[in-house]
Amino acid sequence: MKINIKSNKIKKTSAAIFAALLLFVGTSCSKSPIMTDPPPLEDVKDEFISLIEASAEINDILFGEGLPVHKRDGSDEDKQIYVDMTEYLDDYEVVREDSKYLTIEDIKISAEKVYSKEYLEPIYEMVFVGYADDISGVTTAKYIEWDTWIYKSMSYEPLITSARTYDYDTMKMITPSSEDFVNIEIESSLEGEKMTVVLSFTLTDDGWRLDTPTY
Repeated sequence: MKINIKSNKIKKTSAAIFAALLLFVGTSCSKSPIMTDPPPLEDVKDEFISLIEASAEINDILFGEGLPVHKRDGSDEDKQIYVDMTEYLDDYEVVREDSKYLTIEDIKISAEKVYSKEYLEPIYEMVFVGYADDISGVTTAKYIEWDTWIYKSMSYEPLITSARTYDYDTMKMITPSSEDFVNIEIESSLEGEKMTVVLSFTLTDDGWRLDTPTY
């Protein structure tokens, strides 16, 4: 497993640039389906709704505040965890033992029940490995594993702070759609602002999966 540790010379990538990268990821995963008849919306609507609902938790883990941690400036019990810890982990805090996810593999298993692997692959690279460009330098991984523990970066700035809600009664299938790739249009709301969005779903061996972000 690749682990990126922050050094004093590493810069943080701005949230704006990171968000632009995520937008690119979403659009680059879009497909041009072969023109076959899509399934009736009523046959897949419940599954699509379940995926959208489940995506809120995954979005928070990957792009939001993320997993709970033992704060370095927290209680005395929390602080004791960091006594004699290697300085290479100075920018990270230990994920709490009562977290639903205790390994990176745990996160991936749940994420892949919601999103397609093709969509997640570049997200994994940014969240679990890190990212570099010529403009902003290097941003380190949001999560790393070290000595059986999972850690979350203290310098990570959440890209989302609230969950988008959807009016499922407005869901309608749009073109292009096919038997294994469906685009839907649906009304949504984020922090009081209403917006009509398009979401894509791809049919995998394990069922339908989101192929675009829902945040």
